[in-house]
Amino acid sequence: MRLRIVKPSDTELKDALLEAEKTRLTGDDPHHLGKCLLFLHRRNVMLEEVAEHAERFLRFGLQEDEHAQLRRLLDHLRRETLRELNQTPDQLGL
Repeated sequence: MRLRIVKPSDTELKDALLEAEKTRLTGDDPHHLGKCLLFLHRRNVMLEEVAEHAERFLRFGLQEDEHAQLRRLLDHLRRETLRELNQTPDQLGL
């Protein structure tokens, strides 16, 4: 049987993130759920920004400022990934 995943409401997400922060601050995160939720939420926010700019590109082409913003977002995402993996740019392969 496959578990059905349902998007949480804004209130549920806010509550879950607050609880995740609390578990990280108190050190009471034995299964690393708080750590994972906070990491994935941050990553999702970054990817949503990239997706928004990519959508504009696909619909309208990129104006110079949109192109620069998309490049900055991708560079930021790449730096975050490197930091998280403790790697140098040549090790990432992006």
